[in-house]
Amino acid sequence: MVAVVVVCAVVFVLFSRSGKNKAAEKKADPAEASKYAQWAQDILKALGGKENVVSASYCTTRLRIAVKNHNRVDEKAVKAAGPVAIIRPGKNSFQIIYTIL
Repeated sequence: MVAVVVVCAVVFVLFSRSGKNKAAEKKADPAEASKYAQWAQDILKALGGKENVVSASYCTTRLRIAVKNHNRVDEKAVKAAGPVAIIRPGKNSFQIIYTIL
C-alpha cells in the first residue's frame, strides 16, 4: 500500500512540475467539444436521464453504466447516437463501446 502511494506521489510531482505536458498544451477545438457534449447528452437521455443512472465508469474503449430501471433505457436511441456496439452483461448494466483499438 505504501508503495502505491509513493509511486502516485512521484508521478504527480514529475508531471505537475515539468511544464512539458503535451496533452495540456494542445488546444481543444470548440466544434469537437460541442460534438462530444451533444453525444453525451443523447446517450444520457437514451439511458433514461441522469436520475436513472446508478453508476458510470469508463476505460479506453467503453462506458460501463448501471441503471435503476432497465425498462427506461431506449437501446435504439443509444445505438442511434453512434456507438460501435452495446453489450448487456446484466439486467441493469450496459457497456457502450465507442471505439475499437
